[in-house]
Amino acid sequence: MIEEQTTSKTILPELSRELLHLPFEQVAPSETNPRLSVEREPFEELKKSIFANGLLQPIVVRPRGDVYEIIGGHRRFQALRELAQEHPKDKRFARVSAVAVDVDDAAVPVLQLAENLNRSDLSAAEIADAVARAVASGVKAAQLAESLGWTKRNLNRYLQLANSPEWFRDYAREVKVPKKKVDDAGEVVLDSKTKRPVIEIYKYPGLQFTDLTELLALYNLMRESDALQLEELGGEQFRPQAEKTTKRLAFACATEGWSKRRLREEIARAKDPRPRGNSGNDEARDERPPIVITADRCVIDLRQAGKLSTAGRGDLAAALTRALAGFGFKTLLIAP
Repeated sequence: MIEEQTTSKTILPELSRELLHLPFEQVAPSETNPRLSVEREPFEELKKSIFANGLLQPIVVRPRGDVYEIIGGHRRFQALRELAQEHPKDKRFARVSAVAVDVDDAAVPVLQLAENLNRSDLSAAEIADAVARAVASGVKAAQLAESLGWTKRNLNRYLQLANSPEWFRDYAREVKVPKKKVDDAGEVVLDSKTKRPVIEIYKYPGLQFTDLTELLALYNLMRESDALQLEELGGEQFRPQAEKTTKRLAFACATEGWSKRRLREEIARAKDPRPRGNSGNDEARDERPPIVITADRCVIDLRQAGKLSTAGRGDLAAALTRALAGFGFKTLLIAP
């Protein structure tokens, strides 16, 4: 195992000890704030706390032209601004308490992410987006991981989530499950105009980050399997399974409250469903070649390789030899 290399340097600057009292018009929210949504119930609790006790922790800002850009404390700033509007004569809410830090653009996403992680109510998708912005701004992944106290593997998982499809990223916030509406007798309700079943959307809490990473790994694996089938079957016969299967497992995990063990078991079945029975589809899949090579893609299905005949192994070895020939190896030996 290769040990991860880290650096002893940190990109997080020391905060200023000087306390500023700024007018609201001199404070500007940041466009890179990782907190994308504000839930009203906890936000109202924050407002009540500030009203009763004042702003106990100043926000963090940096000078930017004629204003100060918020680095940390967007919710506190918004709560204080609403209190100022609701209680215009209360001098406690006339200005914003802030400490300033002088940092460049590259450090801002890191500071914002670190500050918000301490509040622990960001969704995994919001964290993933903030991580991606920090890396895109030029921060090295290893340095960012060390600054946050993470492993490089954990950081990479968030980057993968940031690059996943939007429908998948939504599962980090909430899982919306469509179901056919039924009446008191258990009969499916039909739309009076279209005569089609009425669909209701049921909302469930977002999935845990570990569950998301398991499902995302399955989705990426099945996309390769879909690509293999597309090369073989072509347009009309092709039936992609990656998105369909991933959504089915995500819905079941959310609605039935699966344990991590149960989810892993179902993912294992989805990867190789043959133990469930030998249907015609299974036989068709078993006849698939274990390797498909096109101009820009090489897909190898190792699940099929163990079933090959002697001649089939020879064909596979020849195909692999052609695929690897372009790498310029001095010696290339593949035993069939």
